[in-house]
Amino acid sequence: MATDYDLVVVGATGAGVATAKKAIASGKKVALVQQTPHPLQDQQALALEKVLLYLTTQPQPLEIAPWVKKAIAPDDFYEPLARLAEAGVDVIPELGNFVWRPHTAFVTETRRLQGKNYAIATGSSWTAPPQDHFLLPTDLLNADIWSTLPENIVIVGQDPHGLTLAYCIAKLGKTVTLIGKKRLFPTEDPECVQRLQTFLEVAGIALHFELLPEMLTQENSVVIWAEQWRGLTTQLNLPPDFCRPSGMFLQVNPDLQTPRNNIYGVGSVLGGYALPALAIAEATTLVANIFQRRKLPCAYGEIPYRLFAPLPFDHVGAQGQHLPPDTKILSKTLTWDRVDQLQFPQDITIKLWLDGQNKILGATIVGDRTGKLIYHCRDLISTQKPFQTWDNLLENAGLLAEIVW
Repeated sequence: MATDYDLVVVGATGAGVATAKKAIASGKKVALVQQTPHPLQDQQALALEKVLLYLTTQPQPLEIAPWVKKAIAPDDFYEPLARLAEAGVDVIPELGNFVWRPHTAFVTETRRLQGKNYAIATGSSWTAPPQDHFLLPTDLLNADIWSTLPENIVIVGQDPHGLTLAYCIAKLGKTVTLIGKKRLFPTEDPECVQRLQTFLEVAGIALHFELLPEMLTQENSVVIWAEQWRGLTTQLNLPPDFCRPSGMFLQVNPDLQTPRNNIYGVGSVLGGYALPALAIAEATTLVANIFQRRKLPCAYGEIPYRLFAPLPFDHVGAQGQHLPPDTKILSKTLTWDRVDQLQFPQDITIKLWLDGQNKILGATIVGDRTGKLIYHCRDLISTQKPFQTWDNLLENAGLLAEIVW
């Protein structure tokens, strides 16, 4: 059966749901192909981080499994799909791929979906660990795993979420070794890098940048393998020019457009962040460009989608030798309130580079787990808005109520 849609969204990720929601609100005919037996797993991972960070503030010891089970109950993550269906989105719980002849379509097990436009939002996944008994970070979504974790935890990888896991697991009473690569801590701002490393060491985490075989064979230990992300694109039957081969991330231009003019990409399948605020910004830009012909530049139009890994450290705008001679630097460290449980570290550091007219040229941000400040600074840089006050910056980023001065 063939059905025509204004937009076919491929992937039940946070970005996919946000895109479908924006499109159906614009009065368009929309389909969302689930494309996974585990919808919204990226949101489950964020929920896990949130509950773990909350538990680190509670008296120890405590039983972790009930908290995790409550935080990521599978039924909770089908509710957004049910709401989309109620709003008129055709939610299809199947797998599928593109066919290109005689006409472009997305074909699932029971449907042939022909769209005027397509949005790929399939997200990312972890590469397989080298040994079967190693855990992946997604295994920690299983509440029963927590009661089986031994005393020693070894986390291997360069992914930023490994920093959060290492911190939380150490604060919850385990002995943690974090083995990362140098790019885990970018060298563009040594002051902020040193602060982040010190924070981890104070939390009791043994930090190494070289993986030795004996580290993976310690007694009474388990290895969590977080070595590399890959874009979930290999099952979509895409032409070679759609993806970057090393990580199979989708290639898009500043309008989020792939090499085909009616196929777009949103979310971490682009190789960037899986954060709700940024997914909503992408969805808004995409839907406005397609259906309202407004041609809004994406938040990452002037500035590459992902300059430096990892979270919670981010660098946006011009840096180093690209700065004019009249550049001045402002820096501020602020503490998260308990209004938001996503803090990591326990405070947030902002470092701004301003020109002679106080326009923001660049920013270093440590600890912004929501992405709100990262997104806002990118907007200020691209629009050349001047810095006014710290209160003004935080209020317009939607963070002022969550900060304690």
